[in-house]
Amino acid sequence: MKKLLNLTNEVLNQISEEHYNKIDDLYPIKVTDHIISEITLKNSTRLAAQFLPDARELDANEGIGAFFPEEIHNTEIVVQKYPNRCMIYTTGVCFAHCRHCSRKEKWHEKNNFSYSLFDKAYLYIKQNSHLEDVLLTGGDALANSDENIEYMIEKLSSIPHLKSIRLATRAFTSFPDRITSKLCAILEKYKKVVVVTQFNCSEEFSEKTVNAIDSIQRTGAPILNQSVLLKGINDEYRLIKDLVSNCAAYRVIPYYLFHCFNVKSIGHFRTNVEIGEKIINNLVGNIGGWWIPRYILIPDSTGIKIPLCPNGLIENSDSGIKVKDFKGRVLKYK
Repeated sequence: MKKLLNLTNEVLNQISEEHYNKIDDLYPIKVTDHIISEITLKNSTRLAAQFLPDARELDANEGIGAFFPEEIHNTEIVVQKYPNRCMIYTTGVCFAHCRHCSRKEKWHEKNNFSYSLFDKAYLYIKQNSHLEDVLLTGGDALANSDENIEYMIEKLSSIPHLKSIRLATRAFTSFPDRITSKLCAILEKYKKVVVVTQFNCSEEFSEKTVNAIDSIQRTGAPILNQSVLLKGINDEYRLIKDLVSNCAAYRVIPYYLFHCFNVKSIGHFRTNVEIGEKIINNLVGNIGGWWIPRYILIPDSTGIKIPLCPNGLIENSDSGIKVKDFKGRVLKYK
């Protein structure tokens, strides 16, 4: 505790031991040696703010809990919001606790992998042919043992109507040593695997992280990045541009930029939607098209993704179509 408290006070915000203990009781503090090393080496406030405690977590504020209203719990660990895909909560364990996590109120539960619960989830997916995609999440999917990961992927891969199996992990940032040759040998066997991760700032790309990315890509699995727009961490055009440029350099696809959820205890991370819109609009035309993530809002009332994509359409009427390009020119489209 003393080590993290000192690091928090050195790099981030001054916080008392009393506040530290209160936060740890409510939302347990968990940081890996790799993260500590990177924060210290780079003196990175943007990395520190994602993993070190902040007294503002104790502020009384409203917000959603761990689940959204329109999430359907098909089994104890299968959750569905969309017609053709679902999530399996494989574990409650993470390598580190992101302070902006939408499920932080579940950290005390620490549920481990269960063969019986997974088998029930597998049977449900097998019996429902409309399900084409499954996300193995948690916690962190890679916090499971290699044996359990292969058990899940092998069984799910045998389902003909399942097109893709996504593994959700932040191990690239929090614990890149988890990406071992043994794990990669397992992933290489199965061609439906897609890895989904979360990089929020360019300072997360350490040498170990880049090597781990390369190791996963050599298995044939693509890597998608789902960032979260976080105040003081990446809520400026230049910071997002640096982030997606790093993603592109290492062939990580910038998939989503989520507006920070309205979750209890993380109000200090939230910025306004106009900032996110402006960032995305400024990216258009100034970087490669596939570098631009989709900016996503998730309303509290539903939990369903709503993309705010850059829209160049100005007018579509009987007199014709008018559009605007990234230079601000309004043109008539024929």
